[in-house]
Amino acid sequence: MYHRLVTLVKVFHNLEMEKFTKAKFLAWKTMGEKTLIIDSRVGKCVHKLNEVGSLLWNHLEKNSEVDLCKILMNEYEVDELQASQDVSEFIQTLRKLSLLHE
Repeated sequence: MYHRLVTLVKVFHNLEMEKFTKAKFLAWKTMGEKTLIIDSRVGKCVHKLNEVGSLLWNHLEKNSEVDLCKILMNEYEVDELQASQDVSEFIQTLRKLSLLHE
């Protein structure tokens, strides 16, 4: 148990504790396990999220990166390292596409 806690601290140490805000110019709809995000800035560009992306998107504004990792680990059989990599990549992609309010 101690080793697991130390691992969690190491993995989560570099993650952000801030809460995220979705950009105001977005509309989205979750259908089943998929989510469509409509970006009204660029000719109504549509971004499609898979099941994992949808889970993270739907919990985004209430949680930090660490919280999102824990949600991912509880929902799927992934370890701390994989969860932190997936969440970081997801957040980076959202930032790159300017889908988060900074």
